[in-house]
Amino acid sequence: MKPWYKFIYQLVIGIIVLIDIDLGVAKVMWFEQTESFFTNIGWSKEIVVGFGIGQLLGAILLFIPQTRKIGAGISLITFMLSAGIQYHTGNVQEGLLLLLPAAVCIFFITVSLPIKSLE
Repeated sequence: MKPWYKFIYQLVIGIIVLIDIDLGVAKVMWFEQTESFFTNIGWSKEIVVGFGIGQLLGAILLFIPQTRKIGAGISLITFMLSAGIQYHTGNVQEGLLLLLPAAVCIFFITVSLPIKSLE
């Protein structure tokens, strides 16, 4: 594999993992903005924290090459759910923005490179 391709592949994985961690930590820590946003749509603290834990789990599994497809699947579900929530609340731009990492997760699920090709 060409070195630049490996670098780009790992960079994109790192970006998706960081986005997932950022969104997950915001939900698990139950910040004031998170509380007001989710209570307005009728979600309880337990549901939001569970959703955040799912995002963190997806990020961890996406980072590990052996579990990358499972992590991408979990991350895909959480990104699509987040996009749907944004659409539901009228934040169409943020919802569209969340579709980009969801598309990247679909790429990792379908075209995930073998572990040996990254060595």
